[in-house]
Amino acid sequence: MGGNNLALGAVAALALAGMTKRRGGRNVNLTRKFTIADLSCGAGLASRGVIDGLNAHGIEVEVLAAVDPWKPAVDSYRANIPEAAPGAVMQITTEEALERDLVPKV
Repeated sequence: MGGNNLALGAVAALALAGMTKRRGGRNVNLTRKFTIADLSCGAGLASRGVIDGLNAHGIEVEVLAAVDPWKPAVDSYRANIPEAAPGAVMQITTEEALERDLVPKV
């Protein structure tokens, strides 16, 4: 996986500075697609904000994994993030997601 991946926890942080690089006095776009993994997804509102924010700048977002041990949270995430790939949203713990290698270990 490339360097354009975000792992979200309870609070999402997004550094847009990583999306461009200064070269010869001008900004050069480095990517138009980000992959995110939400390791405590809850209802998906942090992911929704990141997805909407990046989409507003023409950047595609892929949800690699979204996990939460609480079923109502997982059901809400699926409703709030319908663009998540089938099978990407799971009712498991963060530890289980890491043990299954669903997200890269950093």
